Amino acid sequence: MKKSTMAYVLAALMLSTAVIYFVAAAGESAEAGEDQDKEQAPASNRDSDNDQSINSATEQEESEEGSEEAEGGVSPAIQVETAFFTAVGLGYAGVGAWVLRDKGKTNAPYIIAIGGSIAIIGLYVASRTVSLPVVGLQDDAGTIDILSKILQVSIIGLAGYMVNTNKVTKPLPNR
Repeated sequence: MKKSTMAYVLAALMLSTAVIYFVAAAGESAEAGEDQDKEQAPASNRDSDNDQSINSATEQEESEEGSEEAEGGVSPAIQVETAFFTAVGLGYAGVGAWVLRDKGKTNAPYIIAIGGSIAIIGLYVASRTVSLPVVGLQDDAGTIDILSKILQVSIIGLAGYMVNTNKVTKPLPNR
């Protein structure tokens, strides 16, 4: 297969991964909005004559005092995850565009793609095995997680192949 075709395939994988991370960021943001809406139920839904609803609201507020929340009621973990997913999506989109523009002339975008993908996979594994600061120990593994890891392993393999076949040779200095 031609080098330029391989570059197009790699760029498509990277841009697909970027879209997945943007969807994940939007999902985290929407989840934060839903959580915030649940916490801020309108006062008109409460019956002020009903002691039970007042007591349950007070108990809920007391139980939430122990949980850390940033301004606006969104937890720092969700803010960090949303920012992280957005940054990773932008990174994949940027390097994918670089691969399209470069089309195999240099190894730099491929090496960055390999290193970045390995780092993201490593961080994913760490988040499932160790309690990380701010986000804690994650126990969910959904379809979007599996799909992104499959794409990232494909990116590592294809970028590695491109680096291996793209032997940039420099002329030897005249002696």
